[in-house]
Amino acid sequence: YLKEVLSDLNIQIIYTRFGKEAIRMAEVNKPDVLLMDIHLPELTGVEATRRIRALPGTASGIPIIGISALASDGDRARAHSAGMNAYLVKPVVPARLAEALAQFRPQDAVT
Repeated sequence: YLKEVLSDLNIQIIYTRFGKEAIRMAEVNKPDVLLMDIHLPELTGVEATRRIRALPGTASGIPIIGISALASDGDRARAHSAGMNAYLVKPVVPARLAEALAQFRPQDAVT
């Protein structure tokens, strides 16, 4: 679903379902923004975010938007304390995703 929404927004994506792979992709690809599901297999999105924030260099500063079916204040607080910049609750509304992405769009990005 998110791939379709991002495609409709003309956003290029690199996709993985695993937290450890997300860390590697952040280091190697240095994307403009990461969308991080909270419940990833092998390593949670919260832990992957903590590890990305601990990386040396520019990868540690990549904006991370957490995505989860959990909507409690505690879940949101855990995501933010791990270093996530924003938090969206599933099902993700395309307009809310576009708003969140716009916060972190590079200044020279083409819209």
